[in-house]
Amino acid sequence: MRRARAAASALAACALSAACARPDTEGLPNLVLLSLDTLRADHLSCYGYPVATSPELDAFAERATRYTRARSTAPWTLPAHASMFTGLLPFEHGAHGEKVDDLRNNARPLSGDAVTIAELLSSVGYRTQAFVTNEVFLAPHYELGQGFDSWFVRPGRSGDLHERAVLPWLRRAEPPFFLFVNYMDTHRPYASNEREGLLPRPVGRDSGALLDKLYTPVLSGAGRRDAPAMQRLVDQYDTAIANLDEELGRLFDELEALGLFEDALVIVTSDHGEYFGEHDLIEHSKDVYEGALAVPLIVKHPGQRHGGIVDEPTSIASVPRLLLEALPEERRAELAARLPREAPGRPVVAENYYSRARELVGQPWGDRFRRVRRVLYEGDWKYVEGTDGTRELYDLAADPAEERDRAADEPERLAELRARLEAVLGAPRARFVTSAVRDWSPEERSALKDLGYF
Repeated sequence: MRRARAAASALAACALSAACARPDTEGLPNLVLLSLDTLRADHLSCYGYPVATSPELDAFAERATRYTRARSTAPWTLPAHASMFTGLLPFEHGAHGEKVDDLRNNARPLSGDAVTIAELLSSVGYRTQAFVTNEVFLAPHYELGQGFDSWFVRPGRSGDLHERAVLPWLRRAEPPFFLFVNYMDTHRPYASNEREGLLPRPVGRDSGALLDKLYTPVLSGAGRRDAPAMQRLVDQYDTAIANLDEELGRLFDELEALGLFEDALVIVTSDHGEYFGEHDLIEHSKDVYEGALAVPLIVKHPGQRHGGIVDEPTSIASVPRLLLEALPEERRAELAARLPREAPGRPVVAENYYSRARELVGQPWGDRFRRVRRVLYEGDWKYVEGTDGTRELYDLAADPAEERDRAADEPERLAELRARLEAVLGAPRARFVTSAVRDWSPEERSALKDLGYF
């Protein structure tokens, strides 16, 4: 956090100097970034899901731009949010997992030398505020809070976070502000309070116990899976989405009532999705298939009143540039120049480094996840490779569930996409060295257990 300390010293000196004026903020709109932790796009009704899980987001999307093929850069929280804040890929920002042989923390923090969107916005006069409910991998020591005036961590559900923190802050906020909110309703244990009329059957509230029950049969690929239990788990997840959606509607209504919605840029996205048995996977963080990488991305620009669609592959690493789109041209160009350069036609890339220690140590499937996996998207095609020598190729238009590996049928395309990925990985771009991994405290281990990581 060297730069953060230097910035704090500069601000202190500025406060003592009558000659130090606040930057001119005229014409700067309010910016809102909402990260719906663990929400896969294909379980939202505005993305075609047959259950009406998201009426509030559907209404929001009708006056916003919906990206139909948005992808995360990683299937879990820390590297995905690091990309969301810096515009960098995991191999560049370094905030990802590492190989371990015991049950200790294997997640690296973000380097203090990486430039975040909050730092850029703060430098031109934005007030920057984060409200975070993921107390584990968005904890302050992972250093994603660089550039935020306040990084407020409060585990719990969206309703409690809104009532106790977000809405009171909005009612007294001074523009221009950049507000980031992270929600955990769709992460284990799902916020599955019953919703009358959503599903034709009761769902219960035991997603943690259900996940534990299904974990070994799914990951080992052995024996018959309990289909009714898996459906009950999906029902609980869908109910959690609907509960979160209701609270998002409440937030949008409050922004409207305060006169803040119309002229703000509002982005709704997710860091990653969730597996429900596909490819012998459950939960997330383990591999790079679509259940964990295909995420929603919906952007309402200032003054926008009609919906739009972007049907090109898009990465959540584009979020910093999307936020800057609302700024006046001169300010936008000034700040965008400090972001990583995006080569024309640069393909969308995702990565996963080894998964969590829980999957790597003391499990019969540990060797399966002891690898680095990388993905390149180009058009309808998805190329996957692993450091264990695996090479996979999928036509997502014809095979969205990735059930047919086309690598053997399309050797030329496979070679072409592999070369493109190697070009991305070998490009002369900044790479940051992160600080040493800090092991968990007893309190953190307890939180990790509650969230299914330990």
